[in-house]
Amino acid sequence: MKKILLAIPCYNCATQLKRLLDELKMDPVLKIINQILIIDNCSMDETYSMALNMAGIFPKEKIIVMKNPINLGLGGSFKKIVNFSYENKFEYFFLLHGDNQASVSDLKFFLNLVENTSYDAYLGARFMPNSVLINYSRARKMANLFLNQLFSFFLPTKIFDLGSGLNLYRTSVFPISFVENLPTHLAFDLPLLLYFLEYKKKFEFIPITWKQEDEESNARNIPLFIQLISIFFHWRIKSYLRFLLRSQDLDKSRIFFHK
Repeated sequence: MKKILLAIPCYNCATQLKRLLDELKMDPVLKIINQILIIDNCSMDETYSMALNMAGIFPKEKIIVMKNPINLGLGGSFKKIVNFSYENKFEYFFLLHGDNQASVSDLKFFLNLVENTSYDAYLGARFMPNSVLINYSRARKMANLFLNQLFSFFLPTKIFDLGSGLNLYRTSVFPISFVENLPTHLAFDLPLLLYFLEYKKKFEFIPITWKQEDEESNARNIPLFIQLISIFFHWRIKSYLRFLLRSQDLDKSRIFFHK
């Protein structure tokens, strides 16, 4: 079995995180995951204290709870997760948002893929065939489908989701220099996808179950759209410049993605 981390970034979701951990402690997948890392992004509610209390009902040292001193953004928490995975020699790590919109039952399917294939990433996709959306607003679905179609047109692959709350990554796929220069906002998933495409990493979109109950989304549609478009066109322009310079050095990834 591979050494696997389940990383749960969270912000102002004490109620939802408790439901998630209640589901997780009853699921057989808990025996397969080596450790759980909860990162509270400086929440203004009881998320951090609730996570500490819930950690006490899991097996000893199964859960590590951290709190960012300031709000680092979801991308900032992702950077800490990658560093933690490297430092503790995890071969793979899940990224599972703490708002309990993703289904714990999907974790086992992802783990089966890891055991039987050798991809660098498995990306949960809410909008592909066999995905299940529960109580998801029609307006948000249409907006996401539009973005998926738009990026599919410009990129050399079919895009089913630009960033869901359930993904599984091989730790070694990320050069540290690249991770350090990722944006810290919600749109950090797009540079990851562009990196996979540009450097021909093996990844696959996986249909998942996604539910919307009492969560408060941190995504603001118009600013997020602007961030996504800005990242994409910076990538296209910088890639062209890099072609002119004949540079293929991964350690210069800081040229292409900006905080």
